[in-house]
Amino acid sequence: MKVNHYRLSNCFWVTGLILLAVIILIFALKTTPLCIEASLNTEILNHFGSLVGGLVGTFFSLAGIFLIIHTIKEQEVDNQKQKIESRFFELLKIHCDNINHIKAGESVGRYAIQKMIRELRICLEEAQKVNTELNMGIDDTQILNFGYLAFYYGCAVIRNEKSAKTFRDEVPEYDAKFVDKFIEHCTEKQKIIIDPQKDFDFKYEQFYGHQIRLSHYFRHIFHTITYINRQETAIVSAIEKYDYVKLLRAQLSPQEQSLIFHFSMSKLGHEWEKNYPDNPDKQIITKYNMIRNVLRSGESMSKYYPCVAFEGRPTPPCRAELRKQYT
Repeated sequence: MKVNHYRLSNCFWVTGLILLAVIILIFALKTTPLCIEASLNTEILNHFGSLVGGLVGTFFSLAGIFLIIHTIKEQEVDNQKQKIESRFFELLKIHCDNINHIKAGESVGRYAIQKMIRELRICLEEAQKVNTELNMGIDDTQILNFGYLAFYYGCAVIRNEKSAKTFRDEVPEYDAKFVDKFIEHCTEKQKIIIDPQKDFDFKYEQFYGHQIRLSHYFRHIFHTITYINRQETAIVSAIEKYDYVKLLRAQLSPQEQSLIFHFSMSKLGHEWEKNYPDNPDKQIITKYNMIRNVLRSGESMSKYYPCVAFEGRPTPPCRAELRKQYT
């Protein structure tokens, strides 16, 4: 924690004056009678001056050395903070470049993300339909995981069976009948979407997966957040860490934050929070309110992230407790 030099200097002065007063009192009691009529002994005063000069002078010399050492350490901390800040803004620039290079057909950047979110919702809807149709009894958390993996790896077999095979390999924990029926649904859905008589405005082939588009995107955001999160609080305080990540979050559209939520709910994104149920410091989505701006989706997402303060919704009590460390 950074110490105020002005207050530290005042502390030394006050301590020095108290020490001087104590020395005077002891010296007077030991060397002179407490009598106002006694004559002034100049020899004793000479010895007193030598004593004060030796003790108090030494004290202030040591204090000066201590202040110099402290100033050097403060300069080292400031230099480290400047390096961290410079690195953070480099990472932020790379994030913006990553966004601008994401393409889905004719859509680029955040517009591409917007189209991807629509596709992801279709995957989740179809997974839930198959779940109901087959009466599988799969819970919502597993549907979120399954639907996102289908979106990420691909789940249709028209003109490209490789993506569907990869998807099958990634969901061995799900019933094969459920997986087969889901792939069948996605394939039929793809036929409708690519029908030239239908206008779905996707402008790119659906259900072939987005791993190549999104893998580095998520890795970089995760690296940027954890880079700030792991800094020592003696150098970067809790409120400074929050402000840095808040600046990153400000660059994320609501669709991107929604995508982060669904990624974190899949087994691919558990490192963002779900792997650390007992370690709040590593729960970076909740700690830094990373999905705050998802608007209407906040109602359903709060079930999984109860301590995130979603925009337009009342602040949960547990969020109010978290905020204390940032004020």
